[in-house]
Amino acid sequence: MTDPSAIGLHWRKFGGMVDARAAFPAESCVYVQAGANGVPVRVGMASEGLVARYRGGSAWALQAAAHDSGNVVFVAAVPKDLCALVEAILIWENRDALPYNNQGRQRPPPLKVEVVHHGDVPAGWRTVDNTSTTTPGPGLVVRSAHTTGVAGGHHVQVAGLDGCRGGWVLVTAAAAIDGPSSVERIEDLEVVIDALMAGELAAAAVDIPIGLPDVGARRCDLEARRLIGPRASSVFPAPLRPLLGSSTYEEAARRSQSICGKGLPKQAFAILPKIAQVDALMTPELQDQFIEVHPEVSFTVLTGRPMTHHKRSTEGRTERLQALRSEFPDIDDHAQRRLPGTAPDDVLDAYAAAWSARRWADGTFHRLGGETDGRGLRMEMIA
Repeated sequence: MTDPSAIGLHWRKFGGMVDARAAFPAESCVYVQAGANGVPVRVGMASEGLVARYRGGSAWALQAAAHDSGNVVFVAAVPKDLCALVEAILIWENRDALPYNNQGRQRPPPLKVEVVHHGDVPAGWRTVDNTSTTTPGPGLVVRSAHTTGVAGGHHVQVAGLDGCRGGWVLVTAAAAIDGPSSVERIEDLEVVIDALMAGELAAAAVDIPIGLPDVGARRCDLEARRLIGPRASSVFPAPLRPLLGSSTYEEAARRSQSICGKGLPKQAFAILPKIAQVDALMTPELQDQFIEVHPEVSFTVLTGRPMTHHKRSTEGRTERLQALRSEFPDIDDHAQRRLPGTAPDDVLDAYAAAWSARRWADGTFHRLGGETDGRGLRMEMIA
């Protein structure tokens, strides 16, 4: 589908999420949670329908939380590959009046698109005469426009990054599951930051600690080790902030010993320059779009179980590739490529990061940790 410059939405109003889910079980849509007066408080999207978005009893939990409040839900069908874009536009246009939307309020959407509302429209949103022939009808996309992301060509993209000897492996993928992806090696992160600032990326995820403690362990590291069980050794404690700038392992180990009575894993020291690079770029505001992940946590949440084999083994590569195929249909076109300065598992780890970035962008993510460090950065992992 070509990039639109106008989209028509036909809204339906429901007494709660249970009724909304029954009406839109598998149809891609955007939805608005509103107070009894119909005034929106949160915007969301469900590219696979509301049953997939609110599995099991979660819709009933929402209903119970709103019991006797009169809160309502508005839903509008949207083509699957436009869900993320429409959600971003609605959040941005109403950013000062949506107390429960954190993502999407700091940066404009990647495309400037007019949204026209029909039907049972949320209170305060502009409506049109349903008989009008000069504005887009419900679900109709008109007047083609074009934009280019980091990898070019697809209008809503996310990025996943994994450190490598030659810099960073960057996977850029469409926010929708059925969209294309690309893989490249970059030397620094400024190109990703610039793409986020320009609205060319909806979200980016990196396998590197963001938010560093002055002393002690981060809660997200402890929770991650428990979550991934047999793969727990792949999560080592994030270094303390005072260790940044250490020029040798011996110096870093001495500093760590003097602060907390413990040494520093050599794996942590090996990535200290990359941690410092990310820390120098990161702000609390940027963290609304640029998040920390751990590939083994992502694989565990994606498949519902920890990976059985080490990622560098043949069996481990096979099971991780199999897990990612359903999310990135073209991954086999890229996974066999060996980029200079990278290891074979770096590409799969970057794809796992891109999967988590996609979930962060659409609001379906799983969060570990969440406390803030001395700079106000959240010490959390997202999957």
